[in-house]
Amino acid sequence: MKEDSKDLVREGYDKIAEQYDDYRSAFSAEEELDEFMSFVKPNSHILDVGCGTGLVARALVDNGLQVTGIDISHKMLDLAKHRVPQATFEIGVMTALEFEDD
Repeated sequence: MKEDSKDLVREGYDKIAEQYDDYRSAFSAEEELDEFMSFVKPNSHILDVGCGTGLVARALVDNGLQVTGIDISHKMLDLAKHRVPQATFEIGVMTALEFEDD
């Protein structure tokens, strides 16, 4: 992704972070979470790419998983850090992940 495109995306999500969080303030995918959890070993470490405000990270941590979330938006990550202080959050771009495989 071109740098100016990344900046545009980052600026857009920074601008709407609080409204996005208000809109998505409740996790509503319990069935999908249960299915996902059936494939995951207890205490696994999950990489939540495009974690937004941490809604999924909160559900994963509540199910005993370790979570690292990445997002392009500083403001989204600020909200995620507040929602899930037990997780680790980093600025990152999903098209250029710097994590080892596994």
